[in-house]
Amino acid sequence: MNKSILYDSPIFVFKKLHKCPNCTHSITPRKIKKIVNSKSPDAKEFDFSAGDSYLVGDVEFTYYVFYCEYCNKDYKIKEIKNYERTIKANEIINRGGNKTLMKIKLILNKIF
Repeated sequence: MNKSILYDSPIFVFKKLHKCPNCTHSITPRKIKKIVNSKSPDAKEFDFSAGDSYLVGDVEFTYYVFYCEYCNKDYKIKEIKNYERTIKANEIINRGGNKTLMKIKLILNKIF
């Protein structure tokens, strides 16, 4: 069986403190291991490329998600990034200032 480890923004994941979007308690990174077949419907969510080649058959993917103990829910890294960018945009709107609109556009472009 082939194995693949996915590292998405390790500094963002391990060096910053994050809050749950539902309950605002601290969330922690959690390692997930999932075996996915390259021909299954779940394969759309994973990258089976390995350099010049393509992994075929069962592949064990290892990746991180954020976990909230209070809500008992996992959040993808992208979800938390978008949530934190939205909070930042709202803070900029509430503060006001001359360049507020430009800052908001930059933040929202990163989200979408």
